[in-house]
Amino acid sequence: MLNRRSMIVVLIILLAAGLRESSLSAAGPWGLFPATASPRILGVRVIHNLLRRRLRHFGYPEVCMGYGSLRLAAQLHDKKLVAALLARYAPILTNTNPHYLPVPNIVDRSVFGILPMEMYHLDGDRRCLALGLHYADNQWLHPRQDGLTRQTRWWIDDMFMIIGLQTQAYMVTHDKKYLDRATLELTAYVRKLQQPSGRFIHGPKAPIEWGRGNGWVAVGLSRVLTLLPATDSRRPVLMAAYQKMMAGLLACQTRQGVWRQVLNDPKSWPETSCTGMFITAMAVGLHQGWLNATTYRAPVKRAWMALCGYLGKRGNLKDVCVGTSQSEHERYYLNRPRHTGDPHGQAAFLWAAWAMELK
Repeated sequence: MLNRRSMIVVLIILLAAGLRESSLSAAGPWGLFPATASPRILGVRVIHNLLRRRLRHFGYPEVCMGYGSLRLAAQLHDKKLVAALLARYAPILTNTNPHYLPVPNIVDRSVFGILPMEMYHLDGDRRCLALGLHYADNQWLHPRQDGLTRQTRWWIDDMFMIIGLQTQAYMVTHDKKYLDRATLELTAYVRKLQQPSGRFIHGPKAPIEWGRGNGWVAVGLSRVLTLLPATDSRRPVLMAAYQKMMAGLLACQTRQGVWRQVLNDPKSWPETSCTGMFITAMAVGLHQGWLNATTYRAPVKRAWMALCGYLGKRGNLKDVCVGTSQSEHERYYLNRPRHTGDPHGQAAFLWAAWAMELK
């Protein structure tokens, strides 16, 4: 048995080893991470990667990177990073070029509104709030007879593009109409596109379980469920859809821990943007108590550790599927190019790092 002096020496050695190896502190329920898999260290690396990039336009991948970076930097209480990110996007308020900002006529452009609303959430600039709400309100200017936005197109991508915008508007205004819109839209998509496997096809004419498309769904579901009150009568349908989807995803996770470009095809290649999104949705579910920790915690941690192995020293994520349209042919999805540093993957990694840092 160690005496008191020996125990103190051992503790000092362990502490020194922890510092030397950068094992870091516990991140929520995950335990200790080495520096090579620290959500904080690697997340900041990806934010710095974004800040080094030239801002050319506000396509939705840039918007999702910026939104993810702002949320992660704020969660880490890194005021310098928050300030740097706000400075990157400050021109949205001052640039007078009429073509500088997206025209809010389709979902991929309308989702821009999440970025200024997140900026407002952090710095209180009401010009950002007004800009973001312009996009959210425009989306429902002339709704369909069933109450859905006319931007509805039945692509599973919309389950974040539409839902992310409307829930962001709800978060900054607490106006229930935005949450009602998101819930109505999400419920309609669930009923139309969810499969017996729990996973989703890309669209009615694209019966493929595409990885990143399902990632958008997973994040959208977790987003709405986080905001819907426990007493809301619409919640059980969405919770059942979420839990069914998470079980379906767990069933097709690879032994390495990642997910594939086509989820239900064992011959398909590992794809990192969908992996980051599934980590996000599952980590949120564990944090909220929607998922059984015994079943999900180890697979989520394994997925995160595997994903970190795809991140380069300069913060570029490998094996990211490029932007993808719809097709009825699986071969189209399998033949999509894989890029390193593609914004879709960068955004997904930032979201996953944020979720892994939830306390």
